[in-house]
Amino acid sequence: MGNEDTDYGRRQSDKTIQLVADRLQEMHTDMRDMRKDMHHSMEKVANAMESLARIEERQSQTSTDIKDLEKEVREQEKRIDDLEKLQPEIQRIISWAYGILTFVATGAATALAKYFGWF
Repeated sequence: MGNEDTDYGRRQSDKTIQLVADRLQEMHTDMRDMRKDMHHSMEKVANAMESLARIEERQSQTSTDIKDLEKEVREQEKRIDDLEKLQPEIQRIISWAYGILTFVATGAATALAKYFGWF
């Protein structure tokens, strides 16, 4: 009977060892799967970070472009203001030019009329 108890105890011990070995194998498999999942997740995070960096770069460039455009708009507005300030003077010069042209045309017409004897 002592031999049977030893065999039974050994069988129980072997079952326990096998159960522990099976569980360790399952844990090993789970850990390997988790590593693969983490590696895949880290690749996704890296890709997302690269995308964010590109977006930030574009946003920065767009911001710079907007600042340049705002500066150009201010310069154009200043030029328009300057032209608007000159407009009354330009109108006065145009008015003088029409007056001079009218005077010259009238003088030329009078001279022609006298030359042809119409006066």
